[in-house]
Amino acid sequence: MKFNRETLTSYWGKVRSYALRSWGKVRPHLVHYWGKVRPHVLRSWGKVRPHVLRYWGKVSPHVLHYWGKARPHLINYGGQVRHYFSNPYLLAGLGVLTLFLAIAYTILNVWIMPSFTRHGESVTVPSVVDFSIEEASKLLQEAGLESEQVILRKPNLPRDVVIDQSPLPLALVKPGRRVYLTVNAGDTTTVRVPNVESFPIREARSRITVHGLRISAVLPDSIPSPHANTITRQSPRAGANVPAGTSVTLWYGTGLGDQLVTVPDITGLTVNEAKEQLLALKLRSVVIEKRNGSAGSQKVIEQGTPAGTSVKEGFEIRLRLESQEESLDDIND
Repeated sequence: MKFNRETLTSYWGKVRSYALRSWGKVRPHLVHYWGKVRPHVLRSWGKVRPHVLRYWGKVSPHVLHYWGKARPHLINYGGQVRHYFSNPYLLAGLGVLTLFLAIAYTILNVWIMPSFTRHGESVTVPSVVDFSIEEASKLLQEAGLESEQVILRKPNLPRDVVIDQSPLPLALVKPGRRVYLTVNAGDTTTVRVPNVESFPIREARSRITVHGLRISAVLPDSIPSPHANTITRQSPRAGANVPAGTSVTLWYGTGLGDQLVTVPDITGLTVNEAKEQLLALKLRSVVIEKRNGSAGSQKVIEQGTPAGTSVKEGFEIRLRLESQEESLDDIND
């Protein structure tokens, strides 16, 4: 909107009329309350006035004394200031500085700032309500605008379409302005189950609740683990998309068992076969770094603890693979 003399006059007329109308409503109340308050003010001032005069009688000699001392210095400083401002070089310098500031302001206001603010340039925001997010983004991009999604979850509204936008359609905005598109994602809020295996119980609880899930139970694992009080299993599994508020069950390790078992030979087996065989003996496994080999085969070529070694239940056997295409986290799950 451009402001000119007629626009400002019109706005001033409206503001003045509103102010006079408001003052006409407020004035009777102010007069009424002042009529009630005035006697109390006068009575209080009658009580306070003698004290004020008595204190002023005590203070005024000191004020006059200090003023008598300060007055010559003030007159002297005033003379020095007048002397400085009568210096032609100082006046010339101030004049040059004022002229420089005026020129800099003119350049900034007339040439530089309009190029940054794009003064006088505007585009009309198109209406993208009821469009898909892809179509809406394309229309805004063609109009020279940017878009950003705001996710809403309402069961009674159309899904995966724009149900609101800000700024509103037909609004005039600067080129490149960001338009916020409210998109309804449906009635089910899903969250991704975090991976809390190998975490301490307290930290695992915190991670689960932070993601909007509930802890249904924290149970000791039937298979011992070398890491006591750390999570060994979880259900639902890590990475699953579940509704918010879903209950998660956690199992934690209780430390190594008391019974001794003999480590079997698992070289040449696939990862799943090796894990099943070790779990049957209440032993655990972890896959460590891969080695170069034929693509696609995930067979164990080396085990960290030699076959035939006696270890306690829950002992962790390290497995080296010939090659691996899955991530180590997926395999260790």
